[in-house]
Amino acid sequence: MTPPTGPRKRPGPLTRAVGVLGELLLTLGALGLLFVLWEVWWTGLGADAERDQAAGDLFAHLETLDDDEDSAGSDQGSATPGAERIYELADDTEVIGMLYIPRLEEDGTLPIREGVGPESIDRIAVGHYPTTQMPGEPGNFALAGHRDIYGRILFDQDQLTAGDRIYVQSPDGYFTYEVTESYVVPPDRVEVLEPLPGEPGEDPGEDAVLTLTTCDPPYVASDRLITHAELVDSVPLSDGPPEAISQRVEAAAASGQGPSLERED
Repeated sequence: MTPPTGPRKRPGPLTRAVGVLGELLLTLGALGLLFVLWEVWWTGLGADAERDQAAGDLFAHLETLDDDEDSAGSDQGSATPGAERIYELADDTEVIGMLYIPRLEEDGTLPIREGVGPESIDRIAVGHYPTTQMPGEPGNFALAGHRDIYGRILFDQDQLTAGDRIYVQSPDGYFTYEVTESYVVPPDRVEVLEPLPGEPGEDPGEDAVLTLTTCDPPYVASDRLITHAELVDSVPLSDGPPEAISQRVEAAAASGQGPSLERED
């Protein structure tokens, strides 16, 4: 037989308050986690379709530009590409190129839109800072992209290491960049966007770099992850894409239902 235990001692006001606070914190934590998961899932809906549409838009523009060039009797030949035709596309949120980052695997084929506002980078694309230079120009071709929402396209940017190749396909040609460094800065360190990154007012000379910017760390976004890469090669579109991205270029063209970017003579 179990002996009587007597009346149970009721918890005091402080104990009850701590219990309520604990339950409230657990509830808030669960809601916060659900919100993050919902935000990542919701903003990523339609990512592939958005990317394909952007590729189709770019290739359609390229086909038009090539037709106009052929009609005028102009031939780019094998000259080193500059940055003439890309400015014809840099209007509002037009797609001005494609970014290929083999290290990022499936997420390494990205449209480039002009501008870094929501109308550009919320559309599963990287955005070009309008105050920075274009591929083919000395200076800094700087791009921004989301880390953990809207397709999480630069989520693995921190995996880039020195020597990795980044490729840009523009209406003027193919540009090959080689990663030199990555680091984290506060969001107000805008000198990373200077023509010579980190050196305000300095002339870059003939140096051309690409800069990728995204939020860091993921889901907190208190800082910015910066990756710099230097231009090591460039060829006109008529030469065809570099071998390392040839399959990606053809896949992007096919998904966007656009023409191949390797022109026929």
